Amino acid sequence: MTILKKRPAAIFITVVIAIAALIFSVNRSVNRVIAEAERGFYDGFMNAQGFREPSINAQFDTIINASLNILTVLANYPELDAQVDALRTHRRDLIDAQGIDKKMMLMSTRLQPSAHDLVSSARDVDLSERDMDVVATNWRTFTGATNLLINSLMPRWFEEAGNLGLSPIAELLYRGDFAPSGWVIPAFVTEFP
Repeated sequence: MTILKKRPAAIFITVVIAIAALIFSVNRSVNRVIAEAERGFYDGFMNAQGFREPSINAQFDTIINASLNILTVLANYPELDAQVDALRTHRRDLIDAQGIDKKMMLMSTRLQPSAHDLVSSARDVDLSERDMDVVATNWRTFTGATNLLINSLMPRWFEEAGNLGLSPIAELLYRGDFAPSGWVIPAFVTEFP
């Protein structure tokens, strides 16, 4: 017990308690920011005019549903079986993906190119007028949601997630980047092929 009465021991214990409190504070601050960013992913963010912007998750759902509609129509044409299977696989991969960076990567490098390939190949097939209208409508929905996601919502989400207000100490100790590493806005083909 006499060791606790010595000045160096008291200073050491005080420093250890201060460091532990600092780490706990930073952890709480970072967790609060991450929770707010996740809410923005699922619920959207309020814009300057006070309206809630569509959520990123809702745009992924729109893309998944539009690709299902395209698949449903074009699966009836046997000459498109290879492209239909590719889109079906990539759609399933996107549905099963965990994490926004994984979803963005799968959507931009697999789902969108395979959807474009399928819709482009459909031009060489004798589609009924009704089927062509359904595919064209869903392709516009697919590309509209993709463009909204890429050009507006994702950059805004990363900006909002990075500006949610970490404490100054947390800013110094936690230099997290909310945008996935190597995240690049891909170019999308928007016109109906």
